[in-house]
Amino acid sequence: MRTFKILTLNHIAEQGLERFPGQRYEVGVDLTEPDAILLRSYRLHDMELPGSLLGVGRAGVGVNNIPVDALSERGVPVSSPGYSEAERDVLRIARHFFHSFCEPAREGWIAAFAHALRVRGADAGPHLALSTLDAIRSVRRARHSAFRFNCPSCRDCALYLSGNERSYMNALRAARRGDRDALDAHLWLLCEGNAAPGAAAAFLALADVMDGRAVVAAE
Repeated sequence: MRTFKILTLNHIAEQGLERFPGQRYEVGVDLTEPDAILLRSYRLHDMELPGSLLGVGRAGVGVNNIPVDALSERGVPVSSPGYSEAERDVLRIARHFFHSFCEPAREGWIAAFAHALRVRGADAGPHLALSTLDAIRSVRRARHSAFRFNCPSCRDCALYLSGNERSYMNALRAARRGDRDALDAHLWLLCEGNAAPGAAAAFLALADVMDGRAVVAAE
């Protein structure tokens, strides 16, 4: 099994680093040819970025210290929201499904389908909900830890993104652009470095349904 190298450019809390077990990740401050970079306030504009880089994550708010444009041109994912209305709708649907897995008695799946029907109508709505569920299932099968999400029914909570939600949406954005390299990189982060058969196809199918290019139902 390949070991992925993660370069930290600032102090990162131990609770965060615990998400990168030693048997799969090498984490340190002096690594060469890293696969990913984790930082807080370090100004990445002043650093020569290695060709091995697959992703950049900031433990904080904003990306003012990260050369987003340069990294985007290289296909390197950077955590950055600014979602369209359609993307916010998909995120809300996904959160309802996450909630249904976390608290089955709440029957969040009903709210997920209800929102999809409300924003896409009786014909396209169910397909959007099912494709969202298919993408979620492909990730849940690969992850070894729980998916952290914010409750869709809590108005204040829903204003914020968890790291897992950010990775999920970044993967969807890459799928909508047709950028397979970026999609694979985001899924690598989202699936904790584990093999995820069918995940890329599920996100590409969701992107097609979301953008009206096709209608794809979940398995």
